[in-house]
Amino acid sequence: MDKRDARERLAAEIRRLEMELAALDRDWRRIPWLCGLFSLTLPAWWYKGAAPAGLVALGVCVLISISTYIVAAHRSDHRHRLEKKRMEMKRC
Repeated sequence: MDKRDARERLAAEIRRLEMELAALDRDWRRIPWLCGLFSLTLPAWWYKGAAPAGLVALGVCVLISISTYIVAAHRSDHRHRLEKKRMEMKRC
């Protein structure tokens, strides 16, 4: 009975990781859309000048970089965990 419970828990964990990985893949495909925020530099330039436009551009660069890093790190971690769980499942 313990082996059966372990397999069920592993199967549930594998399903959860697969669902989260699918969500992270969707987020990965959405990151390029953040580049559209660069269009906010034009109104900042027109209304206040070069300094605010530069700050907006810098902010957008930081946002894109952080989003890419977080999603990539989580995807890598989930893939690693998923592979480990699948190997455990084969052993059970």
